[in-house]
Amino acid sequence: MWEVLQQDRFTRWVFAGACLFVLLMTRPQPTGHHDRARFATVEALIDHGTWSIEPSRFDTIDKVQRHGKLYASKPPMMPALMAGVYAMIKHSTGRTFGNAQWLVVKLLVVICIGVPYLFFVLAWASFLNAVTDRRRWAYRFCLLAGAFGHYVFGYSIMANNHTMAAVALFFAFYHQWMLDMGHRSSLWHLSAAGFFAGLAPTLELPAAVASVGLFVAAVARFGPRTTWNWFVPAAILPLSAHFVLNLIATGGSLLPFYLIGDYHYPGSYWNNPMSFDTLNEPKLLYTFQFILGHHGVLSLTPLWLFSLWGAWTSLRDPDSPWRPVALILSASVLIAAPYFVFKTGNYGGGAHGFRWLFWLTPMWLLLLIPAAQKLRGRAMWSAAAAALAFSVFTALFVSHDPWGMSPLHMLFNRMGWIDY
Repeated sequence: MWEVLQQDRFTRWVFAGACLFVLLMTRPQPTGHHDRARFATVEALIDHGTWSIEPSRFDTIDKVQRHGKLYASKPPMMPALMAGVYAMIKHSTGRTFGNAQWLVVKLLVVICIGVPYLFFVLAWASFLNAVTDRRRWAYRFCLLAGAFGHYVFGYSIMANNHTMAAVALFFAFYHQWMLDMGHRSSLWHLSAAGFFAGLAPTLELPAAVASVGLFVAAVARFGPRTTWNWFVPAAILPLSAHFVLNLIATGGSLLPFYLIGDYHYPGSYWNNPMSFDTLNEPKLLYTFQFILGHHGVLSLTPLWLFSLWGAWTSLRDPDSPWRPVALILSASVLIAAPYFVFKTGNYGGGAHGFRWLFWLTPMWLLLLIPAAQKLRGRAMWSAAAAALAFSVFTALFVSHDPWGMSPLHMLFNRMGWIDY
């Protein structure tokens, strides 16, 4: 991957910009209940030897009660990975949450969130270098879009599972498609694809839809035996770790705390929720708002409109290498979107964008490639540049207040169209 930095100056500038953003903008303190819940588990594990977050200094509403104790309501994989990094920091430097909280928090976020995002940018550049011509505008447009034009970039400066899951899923596509398109020859890339496909749903459960899609695509392209020998064993590794961690953390259950814990214990925030958590909008309005409204997947990241075009053209071409990606994206949207429409009502709480669908980002980006290669004329490129600029703006706006209002949310609120 590193050779792409040596070959193109523009790529070096983009990567340098991404590095500066991560190093300078990463928050040295938890920014909301979501990340405090994870830091609480990390501190409890390493400093107190328990999964219960009761001894932790980080208070959060994202907790449940089980067997009389309080636990973070988050899946165990991400805090377990972060706990390993925290243990190394603690034992090598003596720095802890107790004596250097700001430094430890920043190091954890940079190492566990920022660095994976930077590797994603590097791999994205390498992938584009293989499938496009670096001298064409399509390469630069897609490179900028992948590095800065979506919420995975915006959220890379705070502890969150969405960035980690999207990066894992991208690497699954990266390894599988590099092999599929003939840019790699070793079947170890199929194992790498399987590993990351297995890892993604341990960080973001709905991403399992895309992981299954990758498995089906591998069977169709490489055959059942090759997929079983190379893809499946690697996928089992992170999935097994996930279930083992659940067993250890919960004291005997394969299911994570958010599925088996009691949210309504005495004193729980969820007994009397406020703001977003009390919303009960009509489902048609809710659907509009998270597609085209204040939390809109397409309104806040209009780049994906071009990805939809790329998906449409790929679906119509049976020989397109992007057709399987379009099919996986279609299946993911058709399964995940109705679930969130009917099972949720708070847009993921106070957050920029509809964060529960950020794991779709790798597929949106891949389908941007065939669209960019078809752009012709000043009008089309101007529209694409405008979509890119607004997408970068909304992603950068996250750094202003990570768990606050997006630009469209602020506009809707000030216009009086919503009161939350």
